[in-house]
Amino acid sequence: MAQTELPSLVEYLRRGTPRTRVGLWCAPLSRIGKEAETAIQLGIQPLDVGKYYLERLPKGAQFARLSSQKVIETLDSIASSMGQSDCVLVFNFDLLLSGLKTQERQQVWSDLFNHFPNRRRALIIVLPDTAKHLLPTEELLENWQRETRVVQ
Repeated sequence: MAQTELPSLVEYLRRGTPRTRVGLWCAPLSRIGKEAETAIQLGIQPLDVGKYYLERLPKGAQFARLSSQKVIETLDSIASSMGQSDCVLVFNFDLLLSGLKTQERQQVWSDLFNHFPNRRRALIIVLPDTAKHLLPTEELLENWQRETRVVQ
């Protein structure tokens, strides 16, 4: 199987070829913390999803109370909204995933793979390549790879 590169993934998702325009970038640690710079180089919008999530909590909330449903709603809000670009590099996603139980985490990955059709903006989810425990199941990850929606 050919290895997908990040610029190719951006182009593929922008073309609208897949019905569900969500990709995954397993970024090397040397690129973590430089996501905004990477996004600008690619001509796409960077978005810190942890900050985005916290900014939308009710005023005075002291806890985030993460759930798979809230994570999906957050990503759907990003994908469905108008923005600076038709493609968004979503980083710090590992912070949200790590707050979920394994089963909820897998539900998020399943929903991202199957249930985000025809959104206004494409999403590229960034995870550190060392966060293997946060990845989709091996079977689902193979589906992402088969559809050339993952960069490792």
